[in-house]
Amino acid sequence: MLKKQNKQISFFLFEHLASFSKIKHFVSSRQGGVSIPPFDQLNLSFKHDDPSDVLQNRRILSEAVEIPLEYFCFAQQTHGNEVYVVGNQDRGRGAFNRQSEIPQVDALVTNSKDICLVVTSADCVPLLFFDPNCEVIAAAHSGWRGTVQKITTKTIQVMIDRFGSHPNDILVGIGPCIGVDRYEVGEEVIAEVDAAYTQADDLLPFYENTQKRHFDLIQANIRQLKELQIPLKNVEIAHICTYDQSDVFFSYRREQNKVGIFGSGIMLKDK
Repeated sequence: MLKKQNKQISFFLFEHLASFSKIKHFVSSRQGGVSIPPFDQLNLSFKHDDPSDVLQNRRILSEAVEIPLEYFCFAQQTHGNEVYVVGNQDRGRGAFNRQSEIPQVDALVTNSKDICLVVTSADCVPLLFFDPNCEVIAAAHSGWRGTVQKITTKTIQVMIDRFGSHPNDILVGIGPCIGVDRYEVGEEVIAEVDAAYTQADDLLPFYENTQKRHFDLIQANIRQLKELQIPLKNVEIAHICTYDQSDVFFSYRREQNKVGIFGSGIMLKDK
């Protein structure tokens, strides 16, 4: 990934997506906002933080990435696998308050211009998708539940079925998330992964230091991409562990639930 500095904040770009002038995208960090601990600093969630601080953070991010805040579109993420096709009428939903978020979905897809699809996370996997041929974009939030329910598969299938995308054309960015060595899991998760994926042992390695199985969220999502014939050359992985780099990104597990969120967004430009 490429690290960018603009105004008072730093944010990140996927190198392969950054080469296209017809889109804008970003992955925000936690640095440079106005929220106080435990949500310091650039928290984008209204859920527990002071709403005025969050709104200021969003304005700071908007200015830095040069996308008007009224173009942003947020979903009310529920750790499911529902995918919503965003239209022009959805521009700005969730940008200024929680009440207007698109309810009960964890992935957004559109071919409309000047709508920035945003997913938020703090250990879960954020994914951005772009088909430059059909000019379709998508953003997905994939925690362990979304990963076993294969939200990545569902998101790409919407791009294919609704907009005519071909797997060879779809570019994927897998953002910062908790690494497998930090993500020990219990029997509930193990059972769900075993049920969702054939030959799942490589997704659930046993670690001697924890004496537990761990879940490899990234490889599980890559498994979905492979099953849909997305070429691996089309996939860029951040290789940034949110737990290990909690000074840069929020980490739900490291900070024991009292934490903000960062955002990953993508937009088709009108001009």
